[in-house]
Amino acid sequence: AESEARQKRIRLVYEVDLDAPTALSDQVFVQRIVQNLVGNAVKAVCESLSEDVIESAVEGEYLGEVRVRYTCHPDAHVLEVEDTGPGMSEEIRQRILAGSGRSQWGKAGGSGWGAKIVLDLAHALGGSLEIDSTEGEGSVFRVRLPVKMEASLGANSA
Repeated sequence: AESEARQKRIRLVYEVDLDAPTALSDQVFVQRIVQNLVGNAVKAVCESLSEDVIESAVEGEYLGEVRVRYTCHPDAHVLEVEDTGPGMSEEIRQRILAGSGRSQWGKAGGSGWGAKIVLDLAHALGGSLEIDSTEGEGSVFRVRLPVKMEASLGANSA
């Protein structure tokens, strides 16, 4: 997703709490969640750009932004991917959260499976997916994964 963002002149910004404990979830699942969310966010930003904006951009200028945040709260690991794309209606937001969302993008492509994969993987890890979005202002996809203490995991194996 990073190379696609660079190619499409979308700035990727990472805000990661380096002091947060490591998530004890399946790292492959978490990596796939991040890849899908960032890939979808880049496509959303591209969808919101007019041909005039793309053609008039100067060398080195970013045309949009995707912000990736990770924090750990007492009750959950929280991963957020925020974009400056077109946002979405409440109807589309609800369809995505129900697992039946499909891509409505004409320019950026996409099958709609990325959001479904994120939803399924979050649920498989005991977590959830939330979406905050305003049409014309972008979206924030938030995945919450449970905090599991290492000591409690080992206590049941004795």
